[in-house]
Amino acid sequence: NSKITGKSFVDLAVNSVPVLEQLDLSDCSKISDARLKLILEKCGSRLKVLQLSDTNISGVNFLNISVELPYLVELQLFGCRRITDTGIVAILNKLGKNLKILHLGSANISGENFDDIWWEYTSLEDLALHYCHELSIEGLTLILERFGGNLRSFSMYAADITEDMFYEECAHFCPMLSNIAIIED
Repeated sequence: NSKITGKSFVDLAVNSVPVLEQLDLSDCSKISDARLKLILEKCGSRLKVLQLSDTNISGVNFLNISVELPYLVELQLFGCRRITDTGIVAILNKLGKNLKILHLGSANISGENFDDIWWEYTSLEDLALHYCHELSIEGLTLILERFGGNLRSFSMYAADITEDMFYEECAHFCPMLSNIAIIED
């Protein structure tokens, strides 16, 4: 699995898998933004689920992807340590318009650039922010202002934000929330 670079997958996919609905590249450490761009442009236009956990993507150049992903409802980005605020904003501006599930972990995000996201995410129902140690209460507030309206499930592990802080500052942005898991550092 870790030997996939994207080019070999694209060569295979163009001829044998022209339309994908699910793509799991988790643990493919050789997958970079450039390789993912090739894959998505060749066979990603009908993707519903994209799993990129533990890859080498940063997301910074995602706006350069020429294909739209209007069917994408689930995006898994656990263990993507190169993702920063700039990267996640670019990813969401390009790929996230119809997301229902967004799981992000071990990313270097504070959340404080989420006001740069173009869309209102009324379809997002499940948000996980695990081990995002740079996440601030101000950033979480911006995230939930943007994503919280239809959110039903929220989990946050090992951030410097307490459950009390969440309820005092952020919970009112999530009127539909029924499943909450906050595990403090």
